[in-house]
Amino acid sequence: MICYIREKSYGISIELQKIPDNFLFVLKEHLKKYNINSITAEKPKNINWSEKIPLNYTFKKVPSTLKSSGVYRIWYNNQIIYIGSSDCDGNIKGKRGGMWSRRADFKSTLFEEKRYKCASSEVKSLLYDNKEIPKSDIIKFNHQFFACHPDVAREIEFDVQTEYKKQYGQLPILNRVKNYTGGARKIK
Repeated sequence: MICYIREKSYGISIELQKIPDNFLFVLKEHLKKYNINSITAEKPKNINWSEKIPLNYTFKKVPSTLKSSGVYRIWYNNQIIYIGSSDCDGNIKGKRGGMWSRRADFKSTLFEEKRYKCASSEVKSLLYDNKEIPKSDIIKFNHQFFACHPDVAREIEFDVQTEYKKQYGQLPILNRVKNYTGGARKIK
């Protein structure tokens, strides 16, 4: 059996052709000896969303739950316009800033700062008749977050999008854009 162990900027990566039956148990027990707590992916039964955080709000120090992996919703004038996720935990050194980085991407794209192009690039055409978005409208946008294990973030995103479609008959407006590449494209 071949095993690759690689150092990464955020830690290590282990790749195996086939995982022996007790490998994960043995690895977790070994890590405990070094006070390393292995977190197992469990899909939560309930989603407890954070309070809505206005897009113009800044923290002196961003809470770790917002830098973690998870699912988020973007609101515009009290209407959900996007449901997304991040499976990147920004609390691990060298990793992207999780959900909070997605929020920064949205904000920069919204005001054409082009940090990273995302679904918000369609906001101008869908909500503003292709007119420039006034900076003062930043107060109309809010985010809600739900932190979870990176291995279940996309599954929860899919579930939340599916529930939204069942309730409203279609996905949020930014999950329906022409060139959308996220998981919502699989929802029929």
